[in-house]
Amino acid sequence: MLVGLDGRWERVNARLCALLGYSEAELLCKDLASLTHPDDRAPERRMARALLAGRIPTYGVEKRYLRKDGSTIWAHVTVSLERDRDGKPLRYIAVVQDIGMRKAMETSLRESELRFRTMANAIPQLAWMARPEGHIFWYNQRWYDFTGTTPEQMEGWGWTAVHHPDHVAGVVERLKQAWAKGEPWEETFVMRSASGEWRWFLTRARPLYDANGKVALWFGTNTDVTEQRDSAAALEESRERLRLALAAAKAGTWHLDLASGTTVWSAETFALYGLDPDQPSPNMIQWLALIHPDDEPVMRATMRENLAARREDFATEFRITHPDLGIRWMSSVGRVTYGPDGHPLQISGLNLDITDRKRMERDLQDAKEEAERANLSKTKFLAAASHDLRQPVQSLFLFAGALAEKLHGRPEGVLVEHLQKSAEALKRLLDGLLDISRLDSGVITPKVGRFALDPLLRQLAAEYCPRAAQKGLRLHVVPTRAWVRSDPSLLERMLRNLIENAIRYTDRGGILVGCRHRAGRVQVQVVDTGIGIPLNRQREIFEEFVQVSNSERDRDQGLGLGLAIVRRLSVLLAHPLILRSRPGRGSLFSLEVPTVPAEIRIQPRPTTDGNTCRGTVMVVDDEAIILMGLATMLESWGYQVLAANSERQAIDRLAQSDKPPDLILADYRLRDGKTGPDVIRSLFLLMGREVPALILTGDTDPARIAETERSGFGILHKPILARELRRAIEAAVADRRVSAA
Repeated sequence: MLVGLDGRWERVNARLCALLGYSEAELLCKDLASLTHPDDRAPERRMARALLAGRIPTYGVEKRYLRKDGSTIWAHVTVSLERDRDGKPLRYIAVVQDIGMRKAMETSLRESELRFRTMANAIPQLAWMARPEGHIFWYNQRWYDFTGTTPEQMEGWGWTAVHHPDHVAGVVERLKQAWAKGEPWEETFVMRSASGEWRWFLTRARPLYDANGKVALWFGTNTDVTEQRDSAAALEESRERLRLALAAAKAGTWHLDLASGTTVWSAETFALYGLDPDQPSPNMIQWLALIHPDDEPVMRATMRENLAARREDFATEFRITHPDLGIRWMSSVGRVTYGPDGHPLQISGLNLDITDRKRMERDLQDAKEEAERANLSKTKFLAAASHDLRQPVQSLFLFAGALAEKLHGRPEGVLVEHLQKSAEALKRLLDGLLDISRLDSGVITPKVGRFALDPLLRQLAAEYCPRAAQKGLRLHVVPTRAWVRSDPSLLERMLRNLIENAIRYTDRGGILVGCRHRAGRVQVQVVDTGIGIPLNRQREIFEEFVQVSNSERDRDQGLGLGLAIVRRLSVLLAHPLILRSRPGRGSLFSLEVPTVPAEIRIQPRPTTDGNTCRGTVMVVDDEAIILMGLATMLESWGYQVLAANSERQAIDRLAQSDKPPDLILADYRLRDGKTGPDVIRSLFLLMGREVPALILTGDTDPARIAETERSGFGILHKPILARELRRAIEAAVADRRVSAA
């Protein structure tokens, strides 16, 4: 191109016209500055002035041109001056070369290098790269952080400075051999950290080849294995102690090498299985054949599961058939040793004959089942007796009442009063027995729900404060804001029994009912200043009919069923029961109840038009997480959402929908080289009409922003607040309704 000294084009060729997208006539009507990217104008003006002043004979510059379609193109421009015979400048002569492809490749290369460096610095190993002959030219940041060195110190073979002097010569020799042969290399050695600590590293190096099959470079990693080596040493020491202990206990040991399949049994193991110790140790298949047929499949599955899960320790029990002793129970515990790559190498274990223990367990189980049957019989008897006794007791109440009316005011009336008190005591006994039998028989099903605890405590305070005052006691209930998850009726029954118990066994002082909050739970505590309970009887008081200070069985002091009921209900509701008590000082009973968030009822905000659906929005974004977030947010605002991750899917969603969208919300960059405006226009074409549309973009390139603005659609810049997005959508839909009206 020829450009006048005033910056206007005088002559251009067809290639430049094609490059910028203008015709020759259009270009000749413009000046150079108007089609130069704004950021590149000032630098080029400075160079042009230097050329015009004769300070430089020519110049070359990389710059961006603005094409007719609004896009930007990179070019390399070489500029010189045409002068007349007197040397006076006439015009600029410029040659323009399209370097867009090269710029794109440079950008891609920078991004690729950034991703590589990010990955290399994120891995837990120290990493490095070397040239084919072994000259190391790059380390990741973790190497420098660990060694405390600089790139200058590590250049070439500088890495030997951080290796242990006893190892470095051998490492260098083996490394050079690997370099020469082009073979992968692996070694374990000691390196010094920045703090001066020596640590063991497993180092691996792998060659990377070029297109001709030659080594282009080496990539290596150093993995810290100090803890693994320490663990291995500790394991060996532990094994030695175990061997000494087993020799004293006459327990049998065994060892299995998984690579070769060979096994080694101790003489004690041969004896446990009833085999000849002079014969070779059974292999894995032969050992499984010695196991009881019912247990052999389980053993195989257990072994596979432990190895698949890479567990180090395992324990199992199984039966064998001893040639002389018959069926015997064996306990086997073992440890698996894994290699650096995670593959199991060997298993070492211990066998013990537990037949006697199993026999004792079976006897205990039989006794337990017998006790449970006896307890069930007792429960059934109590339930039946309680039920059958209620009818005559009810009659006794009726007749005693009638007799009291007849003898009112007569001396014999005192006998009737005693009779009524005895009947009331009998009723309390029957009620307690019925509660015990119902709990033991499992017929009570908790009705668990969420509720505020404070109203229940206030109700108990209103009921029991007067009763405590009659004994000269003060009952104080501390308010709480806690909400709990429990059965309100059963929890109330437990607290009633604890408060009544506290009042009954407290003669001076008072009772405190309050809550202590723990993580996710609340302890509802009943504290008294009563007689207290000796430590050796604290477990006993939760049994039926046990009263610490009522050896004379005075029924005015209760029946001894209250705490037994509390204990059973605490198990039923999974509310742990805690007791702390000191004789003469008082007692603390605590129930631990799970808490839940307080219920806050929020009235829904009515919509202005009374409709549940505010409209339909088509959302197009190729990022799945953003697409999901936008859809969820819009649906929460009352919109129906058509979500798509590409132009193709958006077209499919539109075809499947029985209602076209009221608004389209699209990301600027989409799949297959498409842009948001491209997709919006395609949807307009299919619908046969236009609807409001908004473009979401995270681009900060001025040219990209200008291009987006020229699309004619509204622009929203990421990140955008939810309220801002909502206002933009509502405004766009409202504008359309106003326009339609």
